[in-house]
Amino acid sequence: MTDPPEPARRAGLLGALRAEVGLLRQEHQRRLFAPRLALGELGSRGPGTVLSGPIAPWQGDPWPPPAWLDAGLRFDVVDRLLGHPRVPRDGTAHVWLLRPGHPVLHDEDRAWLAATRHACSAHDLATAGFWVVTRYGWLDPVSGDSRTWKRLRIAR
Repeated sequence: MTDPPEPARRAGLLGALRAEVGLLRQEHQRRLFAPRLALGELGSRGPGTVLSGPIAPWQGDPWPPPAWLDAGLRFDVVDRLLGHPRVPRDGTAHVWLLRPGHPVLHDEDRAWLAATRHACSAHDLATAGFWVVTRYGWLDPVSGDSRTWKRLRIAR
């Protein structure tokens, strides 16, 4: 079986990212929440997706992240998720950071991207994509592509 053409793959990815924004809006009604990392299939919470717990469970505001959240701890979070038995073993990893705020590039996004690439290489996986998903839209920190919505309508 051959891969679908590039426009079809891109349309599928954009639809999955839109669905992921919708899922985040359903899961978090408040604007501020502790960030989480996810691996697997974008736009679903089924058996092919693994979510971390809140990455920074401390007292106070969930954003910006605390100073003790360093590169080593970020690597450990991604490494632990990659070792989970529900992660698809197709040789690639789709990873996204669920965080509060608007989908504009933040230093924290770059830090999670670096930790993801490092952990994926340690597991002999290619990073198929890394996205930042917020309640307002999504951002690809590698390409700079992003999309925002004021009123996102998701079919239920």
